[in-house]
Amino acid sequence: MSAEAQRLYWAIGILCLVRCLLVYGAFKYLPALRQRQVRRSRARLHERLAAANEDRRAAAADELQADADAAAEAAAEAQRQQEERLKEASRTAAAPEERAAAEAEAAERQRAWLARMQAPPEATDEGAVLVRVRLPDGCSHTRRFAPEAPVKQIRDWLQSLDSFPQWEPAAWGLVLDPDSDRTVADVAAGARQVALFVQDHC
Repeated sequence: MSAEAQRLYWAIGILCLVRCLLVYGAFKYLPALRQRQVRRSRARLHERLAAANEDRRAAAADELQADADAAAEAAAEAQRQQEERLKEASRTAAAPEERAAAEAEAAERQRAWLARMQAPPEATDEGAVLVRVRLPDGCSHTRRFAPEAPVKQIRDWLQSLDSFPQWEPAAWGLVLDPDSDRTVADVAAGARQVALFVQDHC
């Protein structure tokens, strides 16, 4: 056998041996490799399922929290509206009592002012002074006063009128009467009539 034939023979033998080893290794290790791949695939699947479940739980918790917050806000709004209705009902119930008290107080003041007032002079009294007073709303009122009557009687007369605002005595004054201690004759300065104006001090 020539050297060339021997080399060819050895090459074919080595190739057959390698092939046998490959086939043997494939049959021996392939199931283990497949099992390892299956385990890895299952592990990845479990991880994805766990992550998906965690996301669903987080989303459900967020939704429950949002529902709880909305319910709390709705309850707070309902409570606020109920309190507003109760306050409004209380104000409505108290309004007639407050009006009645204010009317009673005004009537009492009017009775007190009328008690302090003197009867106006007769129309034939030549010494009487005709006093015309204009209110802030434009209305005018006229009355005769004795010349010696104090200006305070003009104030008492005005506050006894139903159309006069329910002001406290210190809340208004007569524009042409800086000194309320004077008499009607002082204000009229010898005239038979005088015009005065009411000024609101508020």
